[in-house]
Amino acid sequence: MTTREWAARYLARGWAIIPISARSKVPPAGFYLAAHLRGEKRLNEVDVAEWWKDGSTHGIAVLTGMVSGIVVADVDPRNGGELLADPRTLCAARTGGGGWHYFYEHPYNTTRTGKCSRPGVDRKASGGYVVVEP
Repeated sequence: MTTREWAARYLARGWAIIPISARSKVPPAGFYLAAHLRGEKRLNEVDVAEWWKDGSTHGIAVLTGMVSGIVVADVDPRNGGELLADPRTLCAARTGGGGWHYFYEHPYNTTRTGKCSRPGVDRKASGGYVVVEP
């Protein structure tokens, strides 16, 4: 599956996405991230075709929080993180660093990204994003 097809798949789930520079966790130069994090802007199918055209090396990140309707537990075992999926888990994905992203439906009272009370676990909610496949 191409990166463009992955991006379209995330859009079809209703998730807001952004391009990420190759081998990075940051958007490419000139991409205005703040408006996307606030939910004022959102990529659509035309944007996906442009950002992920043939030969593009951009990766994909999914915005978390109310803009996508999800919260993600970012578990890093290198820092003592341990968390298992539970029945509320929408999906889980392995991270590039050997950890896990656990995706949950946004509970509407989790408004901030930050550290959890558990070591090695970060909560990604409003104002955050996670890098996803491919």
